[in-house]
Amino acid sequence: MTYKYKTFEQIVDHIVEEIQALPDRRRLGKDLPKLTASVTKLIRDSAGLHLTRARHQEASIHKGAGYYSSNRYNKTHTYRIHINRAFEGMIELGYIFVTKKGASDGSAGKFLTRYVATSKLTELFVGISPETISALLPPLDPNAETIICQEKNYSGLFNKQGCEITHKVLLDYKDNTESQRMRQNLAQINKVLAKSWFDLDVTTAEMEAVEEEIRKKSKENDYNLHINYANRSLHRTFNNIEFTHGGRFYGGWWELVPSRLRSRIVINGKRTEEYDYSGLHPNMLYAMEGKALPSDPYDDLIKDVLGDDAEEVRKICKKAFNAMLNASQKMKGQPKGMRLSDYGTNWANLSAAIMERHKPIAHYFYTGFGKKLQRIDSDMAEEVMLFFANEGVPVLPSHDSFTMHQGYQEDLQKVMGEVFRDRFGQEIGIKLECKMPYVEGDGEILSMSIED
Repeated sequence: MTYKYKTFEQIVDHIVEEIQALPDRRRLGKDLPKLTASVTKLIRDSAGLHLTRARHQEASIHKGAGYYSSNRYNKTHTYRIHINRAFEGMIELGYIFVTKKGASDGSAGKFLTRYVATSKLTELFVGISPETISALLPPLDPNAETIICQEKNYSGLFNKQGCEITHKVLLDYKDNTESQRMRQNLAQINKVLAKSWFDLDVTTAEMEAVEEEIRKKSKENDYNLHINYANRSLHRTFNNIEFTHGGRFYGGWWELVPSRLRSRIVINGKRTEEYDYSGLHPNMLYAMEGKALPSDPYDDLIKDVLGDDAEEVRKICKKAFNAMLNASQKMKGQPKGMRLSDYGTNWANLSAAIMERHKPIAHYFYTGFGKKLQRIDSDMAEEVMLFFANEGVPVLPSHDSFTMHQGYQEDLQKVMGEVFRDRFGQEIGIKLECKMPYVEGDGEILSMSIED
């Protein structure tokens, strides 16, 4: 038994024994570790949501038997044990409760089955505060694959917004020295993350607003998102089996936090700062062409916008730039959620303005080259995190930005700058992201010293 997770593992063992004792159930022998792993996941996913401040969110589960075929992405769970024994057993015992049937139960739509922890389960954690529960939940199945390859599968079905519903299909691949190296590096990074706990220093009202934003995004995109503070392990996701496209890091709960609130993340009770590269992909492309980057790659692409709208329009232009860079062919219309008519223009005009402004790199647009850049920027992120992991210091990535204890701000900026300079031979701006100040006098005064 792991001392750090002793309380959690005792609860798991207790429920496993109860499932084994249910009437008309054969006691498991060699498959007992699989039952333990399944109960661990079900508790971690449901209780982790209920006991943190994300109290109104539901866990998801695949009910289709085909999902549990044995492959590199599923080395532990089987349908017979995970669903028939663990999931149904915990329902029968009153530890979890199904709130919404999913597609595999015959319901219309794409949503998975949703379930919540009952009071019978959460009462087993009595005496443990919401602020510390995430540190007591194991972060990741040690057998989980951390190098993932997937592609989009278009269903031919459309949601209420008129957008085609897509499914992510996992791809098998052959391991090579590259995938093995990346997996080993992730193990080192995740080992450091597992030793720390991360939280949000927000008020109840702010957390409720975050939950509402996430619920709205889930509904619009037909998938289930939720903040579970136990999700503090990373994996890399590639868009092909050659590992040339994508490769960014996912899995951390902090990636779901709106950017304005990421400055409120605390690591081991200490305040943090977030730094990111200024115009990373434009800088990379211009450096590759040996050209100087315009002062602001997204400014003044839509004319006659003033005041409060100017910053919002800049965000729209950045989104358009990235969409053009990621698209493999010319786009017929504006990206999802964009309303260019509100600013007196349309997609054809904005696309042409971006092509004109960025003539030196225009040949990269509409070629899918952005996915290759993601491989490069994810390798840069890996290098930054590994540098600090070797010192036992956690870094939380969000694509091209990094959150750390604010006492490391100079070290972080130095390493980020060196990583870019080593690859491209040029300097790049690194800026502090500070979206929302801490609420003075609200709760515990957090440390600003590395040594505390």
